[in-house]
Amino acid sequence: MHRLIFLDESGDLGWNFDSPYRHGGSSRHITIACAFTCIEAKKHLCRTVKRLKKKIDWPPKKEMKWVDMPHDLRIEFSQKAVQLCQVHNTISFCSIVVAKQGVYDHLRDDESLIYNYFIKSLLIDKIRAFRKVTLIPDPRGIAPNSGRPLDHYLQGVLFENGIETGQRTELGVKQIDSQAEMGLQFADMLAGAIQSHYEDANSDCYRILKPYMACHEYYFQQARQQAAFAANAANHSSFEDLPF
Repeated sequence: MHRLIFLDESGDLGWNFDSPYRHGGSSRHITIACAFTCIEAKKHLCRTVKRLKKKIDWPPKKEMKWVDMPHDLRIEFSQKAVQLCQVHNTISFCSIVVAKQGVYDHLRDDESLIYNYFIKSLLIDKIRAFRKVTLIPDPRGIAPNSGRPLDHYLQGVLFENGIETGQRTELGVKQIDSQAEMGLQFADMLAGAIQSHYEDANSDCYRILKPYMACHEYYFQQARQQAAFAANAANHSSFEDLPF
C-alpha cells in the first residue's frame, strides 16, 4: 500500500529562553505531528477541513491554521479527527514533543540536523513498514528549508536498513503549498492541539486526541531534571518541604 504522511510542526527552533514565549522569547517545546493515510482515504482529511471552514464561513481557498480557529472549532476538529481513526483503519496520527530547554548547547548550532533526528525518531519505523511512502511536509516549515534535506537523511537510514534486512522502501518527498493542500492544514491542526497542551497548559483538545494518537515525548537529561523539579515543587506547599 502506498502511504501518505502529512507533516507539520508547532513551535520553533529558537533558543532564547530569557523572555516569555510570544513576547521576544522562543517556544519551550516543539511539536512535530503527522497524519498517516493512503491515497484512497486522503479525501476524509480534506473533507474534515472543508466542513470546519464552512461552519465559520471561512473562504474555501484560504488556508485555515490552528491559530485562526476559535476554541469550539478546535474541539470539533479534535472530535472529528478521532472519528476518522475509529472508522478508517488506514488513518492514524502520531507526534513527538521535544522539551527544548534541555537540549545540550553543542546540539543547538545546527537546527536542521537536530530536526531531522527527531523526524527520524518519530517516523523511520513506521516508514519502513511499507514498500512505498510519500512524505508531504509543510513547504514553509522547518523540514524543507533546512540546510540538510530531510529526504536525503531518511533515505540514508532506509538504505542502511535495506543492507541489514534486504527490505526496500521507496520514499518520496512532495512539496505542496499548504494553502492548496488540506491534508497539510489537517496536520497543522494536529500539531497545534498537542503543542497547546505542552506550551500553554490548554489540554482540552489534547485529552480528546490522546487515546488515538501515538504521542512521544523527548526529554534530554537536563529537561528531565527540570520537569521532575517542577512536578516536585507543585506537590509541596513551600520550598521548605522539598526533599533536598
